[in-house]
Amino acid sequence: MLASAGPEDKSLAPELLGLAGQPAIRQSVAKALARLGKPALDDLIRIVDKGNRDEKLTAILAIELIGPDAKSAFVDLRQLATTYKDKELVEAAKKAMQEINR
Repeated sequence: MLASAGPEDKSLAPELLGLAGQPAIRQSVAKALARLGKPALDDLIRIVDKGNRDEKLTAILAIELIGPDAKSAFVDLRQLATTYKDKELVEAAKKAMQEINR
């Protein structure tokens, strides 16, 4: 299921988002969410703003993988990068912002 998710599978977003807080499958969940593309961005941004640490990392990775199409997440990522003290979250947000701007 995770490996084959694509933009046409928008109905999978809630299920995938429910897995976002599981570090053991972070990469797989982020890749699947990224394949959903722009339709998943609002939910990913919401997680960046309100999720727990593991959920935030997964959402940020998915946004990074979406790349330039994730421009709407830039302000939220910048806010996180400038206000959080968690180095891993800050570095992930900075990396995602670089990918958005490439």
